[in-house]
Amino acid sequence: MMPSPSRQSSSQIEEISEINMTPFIDVMLVLLIIFMVAIPLSKVEIPLELPSSSSDKKVEEDDPIVISLTPELDVYINDDKIKTKKENFLSEIMTMTNNDTGRVIYIRADNKVDYGNFVTLLDDIRSAGYTKISLISNKAE
Repeated sequence: MMPSPSRQSSSQIEEISEINMTPFIDVMLVLLIIFMVAIPLSKVEIPLELPSSSSDKKVEEDDPIVISLTPELDVYINDDKIKTKKENFLSEIMTMTNNDTGRVIYIRADNKVDYGNFVTLLDDIRSAGYTKISLISNKAE
């Protein structure tokens, strides 16, 4: 009598020689999630030569408002270049902060920016009602 097809002896079982892709896909999905979370956490990337300071305080907000002033006197809010006049610049800050004048505004200014231009920027921000202004610098070595 022949053995039924549902019953196979151990000698008739074939080896599977394919790679199991499930662990590989799981690892790739975890890496994708890590990168998706890490990319928005990157800070402002406008290259400036900041002055040095011995202070250790760091930006600790989740979504900081960072205003950058380049040597060419271009103004950026976070990574977006402002191409408008002063009034629109202030309204853009107010929009980003939802008119919360108690929020901290961080300022980065290049080392080569004229002091008068820097003070003008500070006065513009203060005239909009923002009194909590923090300056960002490099750590002195």
